Amino acid sequence: MSWDILVINSKTPVPFDEMEHVSLEDFGTVDSVVEKIQRIVSEVDCRDKTYLNVDTEEFSGHIGVAQKGETRCRSIMFHVYGGSDPERMITRICTANDWSAIDISSGDYLDEEGENGDSWEEFLEYKTHLLNSSGEKKKPWWKFW
Repeated sequence: MSWDILVINSKTPVPFDEMEHVSLEDFGTVDSVVEKIQRIVSEVDCRDKTYLNVDTEEFSGHIGVAQKGETRCRSIMFHVYGGSDPERMITRICTANDWSAIDISSGDYLDEEGENGDSWEEFLEYKTHLLNSSGEKKKPWWKFW
């Protein structure tokens, strides 16, 4: 289970429900996008330049920048599994490159000031709830009689 963040190539947020009607430029070549991300997060494992691995205290997850074989980056998706403050890292990358990041579960844009809510904390609460509710203890079969 991951917290998924879509990145668009626009400094100006586009309302989530209007996204399909807006034409945005691609991000450039896969190599140029990887370089831009590495300038902010040097710990990125980019052996596979289409699906970057990041495992730092702040962020643990993957960054999808292209399909295998593609040379242009049309979209970027962060798949976050853990970390102390992944929102901060994502917004640093986006701010430095004039990109915008959208929490696809809520449709809210992430911002450096945290004015659009606590998306990461809300995801963690939801994940914890799911994990706790799936671990209900069931009666052993012999206690049904």
